[in-house]
Amino acid sequence: MRWVRAKRILLRPFENLSSLERFVQIVRLGSTMLIVIVGIVITAGPRTLPTKLYMSKLNTYTADISNGIFEALESSIESSGSTGINNGVGLTTSEILILTSYISSQLTDIPEFVIATLYQQCRGTSDYEEVIFPNGYMETIRNSTISVSCSSPSFSFIFDYRDLLEVLGLNIVLEYAYGTAAASEDYQRYISKRRNLKVDILRLLYFVIGLEFLNLNLMIWYYSIKGRFINIMTETVLLHLMSFLALVGFICGLICIISLTWINLSLQDKVKNELQAFGFSYHLGSAWFVCVWLLVGLLAVSCLICTGLEWCIAEVDDEPETGNEQILGSYKSGFFTNPIVDEDEREIDEEEVPDEDIPDEEFELHSLISATVNEPEDYDSDINLQKPIVPSSTMHF
Repeated sequence: MRWVRAKRILLRPFENLSSLERFVQIVRLGSTMLIVIVGIVITAGPRTLPTKLYMSKLNTYTADISNGIFEALESSIESSGSTGINNGVGLTTSEILILTSYISSQLTDIPEFVIATLYQQCRGTSDYEEVIFPNGYMETIRNSTISVSCSSPSFSFIFDYRDLLEVLGLNIVLEYAYGTAAASEDYQRYISKRRNLKVDILRLLYFVIGLEFLNLNLMIWYYSIKGRFINIMTETVLLHLMSFLALVGFICGLICIISLTWINLSLQDKVKNELQAFGFSYHLGSAWFVCVWLLVGLLAVSCLICTGLEWCIAEVDDEPETGNEQILGSYKSGFFTNPIVDEDEREIDEEEVPDEDIPDEEFELHSLISATVNEPEDYDSDINLQKPIVPSSTMHF
């Protein structure tokens, strides 16, 4: 008995709906539910799957960095002009060997890549194994296994690539790329602004997810009481509240996604301009950004089907009977698009139908009803109701 009652309660939001109303309901509930799911993937996914759902990735391959640093040093020394040692012909062989040995020693312990998620950074390093050949020669070979170590999650995390270079021991890159203290101060102000912005945007993103979850519950409530009460005030309030929340969610979500994308694109541009010459490469995480822009699309659909359908096109009660008019004619101008009726037209519509247009039968019945209604107040209504009515020869039923 309890199961039957619970089933009836669960199925109540899906009852007493026309085909068009059911389609609108499916789109509303489906888009809002997907918004909540994708929002959870965007915010909680980077904690559980940092190597899959990351915002950006900095490649730090040893060979590329060695070549990049060596070329940068060589170019810097050659551009400094002729010296008594090299006589203007560039680096000597001994200088090249010394620089090569120094660069190789600095790059022994750096990871192969560094990924930046929404809350932390992770470093990936390939594992190595020793292989002994039949002739007794042993060689260390890199295998396909990658070890990933992540920092502790932080709500205010922002990818600070200069601090990363210092931690990795690549001070030589910092010295050649950012020689002045003024450049370092400007960079710190840049990182501080981006960190504060990211914290605010992340809070707004959590707000959007909570707002859409609330809107989902309001939709279930609305369809549970739709058409079941004579007083439709509660239905009307819920409908306008759902429309308002969908519009606010779309605007706030769009601000979040655009801001997060802009932060990552600006970091990508800075890394490209400052570190590409040293062998570093930086790109955005495709999986995470696909989820991010999927969220924008779902928010747009939810806003269109909730806010647009209610405030621009309102549902009417009387539906046409046939054809496309049954689908298109079931909606009219909505809350903000109601046409202004001219007073002259209103007066014409309210005029009574001339008596000559009324058939004889309807005219006689109308006369009898009017005579009964328009009797003086002191007239005995009981006698009037008992008074027999003799139909004429023109009346038929």
